Amino acid sequence: MKACNNVPPIRIKNKSTYIGLERQRWARLFNVPMAAEAPDGFPHLTLTIMRALCALTVLHPGREGRGILCKALDALYKAYWVEEQRTWEQDVLVEVLTKTLGAEEAARVMAVAGKEGKEALMKNSDMAVEKGAFGLPYFEATNCEGETEMFWGVDHLGLVTSHLGLKKPAAGGWKALL
Repeated sequence: MKACNNVPPIRIKNKSTYIGLERQRWARLFNVPMAAEAPDGFPHLTLTIMRALCALTVLHPGREGRGILCKALDALYKAYWVEEQRTWEQDVLVEVLTKTLGAEEAARVMAVAGKEGKEALMKNSDMAVEKGAFGLPYFEATNCEGETEMFWGVDHLGLVTSHLGLKKPAAGGWKALL
């Protein structure tokens, strides 16, 4: 956001209240577990988390590493958004990673996060801005014809699925996506 001179939506008058309502609407629509309120003090500095996740991609590159990354993301999502744990604090982050990946792997991740994780995050962030990202969520999607498009906002997930040629379920929240 800094690289684009973008103001976080939560800092815009009246928008923070609206964002909370939207977060709950989307969560209900797609049956995504989420605490009623955003974690106290939201938004938090998540640099340590981002570096740790990038460290996972350094330690486990390519397709085989995606499962491990998804497992860590799922655990961190649940800890932060459902259980309201202070995942931005390093000891809590390590605890979540240890429960999810094991003590040895969590230690490896944190050891790599400081240098290689930081470098990977900087590279990914620079690349995202170069491609046009200006906020989150920002998606880069390539369909089976090799066509790549960018999408911004959770309210554009329907366009992402259409671009990818994915079949949308006929029930639940998917019906609401145009």
